[in-house]
Amino acid sequence: GIYQVLDGDGNIIDITPSSEPSQSPSITNNPSLSPSSNPSIEPTAIPSLSPTESKTLTFFAIGDVPYSDLEACLIPHELNKAANSTPDAKFMLHLGDIRDGKPYYVDSGPVQPRPCPEYLYEDVATIFTASSVPTFFSMGDNAWLDCENVDESYTFWKKHLLTFNEREDLGWPSLGATVSR
Repeated sequence: GIYQVLDGDGNIIDITPSSEPSQSPSITNNPSLSPSSNPSIEPTAIPSLSPTESKTLTFFAIGDVPYSDLEACLIPHELNKAANSTPDAKFMLHLGDIRDGKPYYVDSGPVQPRPCPEYLYEDVATIFTASSVPTFFSMGDNAWLDCENVDESYTFWKKHLLTFNEREDLGWPSLGATVSR
């Protein structure tokens, strides 16, 4: 049978399948959105893409800190140790939760979420200026949803941590890639 597909320019073209693999595989930025009329669970006999050069991407990951003043004091030291032991790391990813999520009780009454003042986010940003590589923050629930005012805490997180990796005043090396959100 003949199949109709979109080419790279969005034009419909007719294709007659062959039992022979194509000599030059191609990739299109405009794949067909039409379902296949002849799906198969069999693997492709010959890969459609050639293997690419294998490269290792090294980065640091951290999360659930700082929950205490002691951790806040230790983080710059730990960042320095990590940088010295792994100099090829390209960036750091903080996986969220810059404070514990424990609620507190008011006059032995119901559980209440704790306040998340702006200085919490400012302090974390200051601590992570010790990082030797660009640092990205992922939002955790403890410093957002577990806060007394979720809208305010989200605003503080965006202001101080969302674009922290873009700070030019810290002399971080270039990532060599564009980061988009």
